[in-house]
Order: sequence, then structure tokens, then C-alpha cells
Amino acid sequence: MNRVEGLDKVLGNLNREVKGIEQRSMAGLIAGGHMILGEAKKPENTPRDTGNLVNSGYTRKSPEGEQLVEIGFSAAYAIFVHEDLEANHPRGGRAKFLEIPLHEKKQEVFELIRKTAAVKK
Repeated sequence: MNRVEGLDKVLGNLNREVKGIEQRSMAGLIAGGHMILGEAKKPENTPRDTGNLVNSGYTRKSPEGEQLVEIGFSAAYAIFVHEDLEANHPRGGRAKFLEIPLHEKKQEVFELIRKTAAVKK
């Protein structure tokens, strides 16, 4: 009967590589979140009155799961400005100021995540 040796070492190496890919994927997700937030905060997207709304933007790892990232605006009224399609914003910006950049940049974000996950540091 043949005996297989070194299987524990192979499994250990494989587990380390998977963990590294997960960590690099999270780095890519965070970078993608920052990319989308940067687009959302542009004057043509996020309305500006006092600057409070645009300055409340954030990107962070979600407490809801290991491979989730949140992108949002913490101003209490952000959701109302985001969803009001009838509002007039005399100082620039528009409704759906986060949703539109998310859709426009999704392919770039996917590519960023792919590249980040593939790069071994």
C-alpha cells in the first residue's frame, strides 16, 4: 500500500493561499468602494448646500459579513435627497447620487477586485 506524505503541509499551504486571496479581495472591495464614493461625491452627483451631505460619505467593511463593504452617506437626510427625483438642486447634484455611479463604475470595480485578489504580496 502506498502512503501519501506531506498532505498536512499541502493543505496548510492551500489554506494560507485561500486566506490571502480573501484578504486581497477585501482590499479590492474597499478600494472599489472608495472609487464609487469618489464618483458619488463629485459636484455633478451629490447635491451641495452646506457641504454636510457630501462630507458624510463613507466606505467601510460591513459588520454584516466578512466579504461585504458598505458605501453610504451618514447625514440623516441623505436617503431623502437620494430618492427625491423631483428636487431641484441649485448648487449642483442630482437624485440617485450614489446609485448612478455604482451602476456606471461596476465593471471597473469588478476589474479592480479581480486584479487586487490576483496580486500576491
